[in-house]
Amino acid sequence: MKIRFLLISLLWANISMFAQDPPRLITEEAPYYTLSYYQLNDKKEGSYKEFYKQNGKTKTEGVYEKGLKEGVWKYFDLSGALNQEETYKRDKLNGLLTKYAQGKITDTENYLNGEMDGLCQKFSPDGSLAEKWTYKKGVLLSRYAYFPDGKIKSEEVIPRDKNRTHTYKLYYNSGAKRIVSTLKNGEYIKSVSYYENGQIDTVSEIVDGQLKIVKKYSETGVSLKPDCGC
Repeated sequence: MKIRFLLISLLWANISMFAQDPPRLITEEAPYYTLSYYQLNDKKEGSYKEFYKQNGKTKTEGVYEKGLKEGVWKYFDLSGALNQEETYKRDKLNGLLTKYAQGKITDTENYLNGEMDGLCQKFSPDGSLAEKWTYKKGVLLSRYAYFPDGKIKSEEVIPRDKNRTHTYKLYYNSGAKRIVSTLKNGEYIKSVSYYENGQIDTVSEIVDGQLKIVKKYSETGVSLKPDCGC
């Protein structure tokens, strides 16, 4: 009896599936482009495309599943060159996002459920790494910048506990430290700048609620009067 009921249920499901209307192709006109997509039960389903009116080239292409963006979506400029690729899962950015300019990758970002998560990078026109960030569920954890030769230009590791202090460091291309700043809750509380020979240039601290120079030195270490009125 159970087997018979199961067979009847499967048969009815198949009949219902084949009885439904197939997706309808919809074409719409916008001021500067046309769009084409399929619709099933009042929801976008399947291939979606936008075209530039000027030359008919593809502007956007992707896939909908039950009205939600799914998989890789691509965006193109008027010449047909790829501008950006995004990865979706149930209408939320989920995976790699890549930006392009003149056929080269300029940025890569990683997402999880619509929030930045993981490594994000920015590249120079020559393809070298210019900056990188790491995120966790949309929260910035660290960021680094680089000189064209690959040497580190700046670095900052940000604690998840905003009440904790952290440092931002900026370097000369030689590798010598240039600025070392202490921050709390995203605000500077102290900053020390250096000459390239390692000698302290200035020391800045919070005075009357503002970061002001309180000590200044010459490149040879001679103490100078800071021009801060303090």
